[in-house]
Amino acid sequence: MSLVKCWDWEAERNYRWLIRGDGEEDFFVGIRDSLVGIALGDGFSNELKNLVASYAEDNPVSLAVLEWQNGMPQS
Repeated sequence: MSLVKCWDWEAERNYRWLIRGDGEEDFFVGIRDSLVGIALGDGFSNELKNLVASYAEDNPVSLAVLEWQNGMPQS
């Protein structure tokens, strides 16, 4: 069986880690600076949009909100 990624996800990057250890010790992988953008769909709550926008403003994160008009996405 061959797995092929859909073309609309071709630019997506995935990372996976395999951690091997002898015990049950915890480990930490910092991802704080990993988020670079947030995309919100048309049905996302207006109340929460303000909260997310505030977060994006306070952090180095871009924000995109999809809006539709007459069945067409607007930029």
